[in-house]
Amino acid sequence: MTDLTNPAESDWRCLEYLQLPASPYLWADKSATATGKRFYRGVAMEVPTNMVFIPPGTFRMGSPTNEVDRFDVEGPQTDVIISRGFWMGKYEVTQGQYEAVMGNNPSWFNGVRTNVWDEICQCLTNVDFTDLNRPVDTVSWDDATAYSNALTAREQLAGRIPANCVYCLPTEAEWEYACRAWTSTRFSFGDDPGNTNLTNYAWYGEHSDWATHPVRAEGAESLGFA
Repeated sequence: MTDLTNPAESDWRCLEYLQLPASPYLWADKSATATGKRFYRGVAMEVPTNMVFIPPGTFRMGSPTNEVDRFDVEGPQTDVIISRGFWMGKYEVTQGQYEAVMGNNPSWFNGVRTNVWDEICQCLTNVDFTDLNRPVDTVSWDDATAYSNALTAREQLAGRIPANCVYCLPTEAEWEYACRAWTSTRFSFGDDPGNTNLTNYAWYGEHSDWATHPVRAEGAESLGFA
């Protein structure tokens, strides 16, 4: 490090994302060695309106063996530490968001295949397939990663995110940690053994007319921000 005032110095690296609980706030570098010197710079970030901050913490990943409708692949339960906070989109990536970055819309429920799907299912007559606010579907891990990389490049070039921040897919642990939202029940809203309240929180099967529905998107991207 030769110039501590130069924000473009490549030796700067992000150690932690924090939402300060107070001001001033004493922050401790848990990765620092007992000897030597380090220099730090705090950078304020504008809060993304379409994302939520997931603070670091610990949780028990997986489901207990006595949980209703549990699959074997949902265990064993494991204690997991999320050492760094991260941003996660409130909603799924929409077809419109994906198309704006990648230039194409691979989704099955994209308005082009409506007639074909109606002939197969004969149950989607009331579904509006022209709404690009529905989540993008029929994408592989490679497709999602390519979208993340292209989105990162676009947003960094526009100066909307710092150079050391990227959009990415959340890990399995990050996803479950965020979805559980400090709960340990079968769903984040409770165990709901008869699934009587599930219709208030999720689209599924016949409840959704076997189709995707618009997400409650407020703006642009809906990916992990780490």
